[in-house]
Parts: sequence; structure tokens; C-alpha cells
Amino acid sequence: MTPLPEPPIHGFRFPALGGEGRLRLAGLTRPEAERTVIGAVQWLRRFEDRFSRFVPASLVSRLNRGETVEPDPELRALLAF
Repeated sequence: MTPLPEPPIHGFRFPALGGEGRLRLAGLTRPEAERTVIGAVQWLRRFEDRFSRFVPASLVSRLNRGETVEPDPELRALLAF
């Protein structure tokens, strides 16, 4: 019996949340892995822009300054967490 070849593992590094993010994906072609990582990093950037305490315009920074913000379902879920 011939063993099946191991799927390629695609590694990616990117700046995230003041540090370095890393993702390793297997079972995808390189273009599929790249599209997946691009989507994940875009989501992470949106999350960071909205909720980081280090981004002055974020909802969390505004709340920390005592400003009133209109909570949406995502903010409610974060605050409940």
C-alpha cells in the first residue's frame, strides 16, 4: 500500500493587533489559501478598527472616553463577553 502524500501547508505572517499574526493552512491550493488569509486579515483589520483600545476612533476608545455610542449587535456581543 502506498501512503497518501501529505497536503501542502501554506504559512502566512502579517502584522496584527500590535504584533505578528500567523496562519498555517493545509488542504487548500496556494491560491485558495491566499484568498482565505486575505479575507481573514480583512476581517481582523475591521475588527481592530472598531474595537481596539489603541485606535482613537474605535468604539471601545470612544466608550473609554465616556462618549455615547449606538450599540449594534456586534458591540453588544463584545460587551456581553
